[in-house]
Formats: sequence, structure tokens, C-alpha cells
Amino acid sequence: MKSWGLKLSRDLVQVPGRMLPSEKIFVAGGHFHDAGRDANWDRSLRSNKMLQSVNLINWVMLYPSRSGREAKEFLGTLQKVAWGMQYKIDPPKM
Repeated sequence: MKSWGLKLSRDLVQVPGRMLPSEKIFVAGGHFHDAGRDANWDRSLRSNKMLQSVNLINWVMLYPSRSGREAKEFLGTLQKVAWGMQYKIDPPKM
């Protein structure tokens, strides 16, 4: 940096900002959940029916042959989370 004539200042730069209100996400039944200060909806979403969804019935899951175990773990997690949201995911063609 010195060869370019640049140097870092020891003073911090202060930038004006504002705090936005937390977001709300709507779910079925006219309910909504506040994301809170950390903008985290995952706990609320996993246990509430989605506002509108289409079941995943006829689908294919592609993965490299060496990743079969990971693909099955991912599918299990996906189906577990979907069940809590009352979203149906049938087993894919693998």
C-alpha cells in the first residue's frame, strides 16, 4: 500500500443508520409470526401450516452416486420439516 501512497487511518468511520421494524411472516389460519431482532423465523415456520402450498408428489432427486448417504439424510430432513408445516412430500425417484 505504501508504494501506491495509501495508508489506513486509525480513526473509525461513523455511518448514520436506522433500525427497521422486524418482519412478519403470515401462515395459515390468519396467524403471523414476528422474526424478532435476529430475523429468525425457522422455529415458527417448522410448526405451522403454510399459507398456501402444493404437495410435492411426482419428483426426481438427482445426486452423485458417491453421495447416496447424504442425499438420503437430506431427504429425511426435508420430509421431517415439511411434516411440521403440513406439507406433503412423497418419496422421489432416485
